Amino acid sequence: MFAVMRPEGRAAIAFWRRLEAQRKNPLAMARTLGPLTLARYALGALSAAAAARALGRAAGCAAALVALDHPDAAHDVDKASDLAFARRRLTQGGG
Repeated sequence: MFAVMRPEGRAAIAFWRRLEAQRKNPLAMARTLGPLTLARYALGALSAAAAARALGRAAGCAAALVALDHPDAAHDVDKASDLAFARRRLTQGGG
């Protein structure tokens, strides 16, 4: 879920769409995100907050993470196996 609070957010949505379209091409994603961000990630020196800031810089906006009380809310259900997983979580009281 995204909250677009300022006009710059439209650029962020366009950036995210471009990045998502590259998800099966890691080299294209690497070029989009930049070598420094990737190096920090590879070295284990990229915190979640730093990753959000780097994504924001690349997208031309401010970006931040928002912790959810119910992380299952972020689970995609776009395949039969995802639906089965979601049903198990709901049945088990996990979401």
